[in-house]
Amino acid sequence: MDPAAERLLAALARVLGRQREALAAARFADLPALALEAAALGERLAALPRGALDAAVLRRTAGLAARVLDDIGCARAGLRDAIATVEAIRRAAGTLATYDRLGRAAALATAAGGVERRA
Repeated sequence: MDPAAERLLAALARVLGRQREALAAARFADLPALALEAAALGERLAALPRGALDAAVLRRTAGLAARVLDDIGCARAGLRDAIATVEAIRRAAGTLATYDRLGRAAALATAAGGVERRA
């Protein structure tokens, strides 16, 4: 394999590893810069002549990229679930459904976001 291609693939593998680390640590602000860096490396790899890349190394790097995409999908799903949970808690905290002695439904407003602490 061409030494320049080898360096580019190694650099791309490092960036992909940093993306996975950022996702695992919930450092989402790091992701745009890492994505730009990976895209730039990908463009440089695409410009190399055909045959300059070792197929096995390319497959491993593609596998790592696929794992990063899977991690991103899992992080997005987790964030959506967390948002839904917080919204459900906020809705539940906003009113209290109850019934009077005649069986009529009534909704009681509760204090927004307040937590009462007692000794």
